[in-house]
Amino acid sequence: MNSMALFIMSILFLSAQAKQQDLTPGIQCTKDGPLCVDCQTLLNCKKSPNGFNTELIEICDEQSPCDLSTNGCKTGGTCRYEPFSCLNVPDGVHPDPYSCREYHVCFQDTTDDNVCPGLLTFDYIKGSCSNATKPEDCKNLEVCENKGDILLLEGTSYEFICIEETEPYKTLYPKFLTSDALTPEMCTVEGDSPDPADCRGYFHCTPDGGSFKVERRSCGKDEHFDGSPCAPPSCAN
Repeated sequence: MNSMALFIMSILFLSAQAKQQDLTPGIQCTKDGPLCVDCQTLLNCKKSPNGFNTELIEICDEQSPCDLSTNGCKTGGTCRYEPFSCLNVPDGVHPDPYSCREYHVCFQDTTDDNVCPGLLTFDYIKGSCSNATKPEDCKNLEVCENKGDILLLEGTSYEFICIEETEPYKTLYPKFLTSDALTPEMCTVEGDSPDPADCRGYFHCTPDGGSFKVERRSCGKDEHFDGSPCAPPSCAN
């Protein structure tokens, strides 16, 4: 067994031992007020000294899914939530895109979901829960607005691509950006297109039997994408 496997297995064991509360399915509260914790459940979050208390506001029906853009049941609205999946995600400890109180341990495509106890938040750099940042001050991922949008989780190197599904209702949700998430729809013309989430990143599109083959590339640390494709100086997102 290699060192990475041993590391992940130790993390899984410690997280199982250290969990101090049951993991409520769906998005975890980070501030007071209404929150769509999944596609149908609207809760009210109330901060307490020991964490967050929740009360049910409404169960949304399929014609009016719970929409994160408004945090309410919305007729003809869009669900913008999908549980985090470790399928095709590198082994390791990863932040949750919706809530800085959550993190996920991935090992061989299996997902172990975790919530930091009390008012602690997940520290991406340390890979553990910390009191350095208050939940209400966290920078969670922006909600998906359009299919194919690339979103950067602020303060991390994690990028997510917005995936669209239409059954049983319209769903737009962020998926961890790996090579399998690059789709031909991200290309409109042959050549290089900028990655809107990364001023050094770009998508290289080549014709492929009436469609496109897409590859994500990145300029050097002292360059930015300018269409040539790369040139100095560096840039900041």
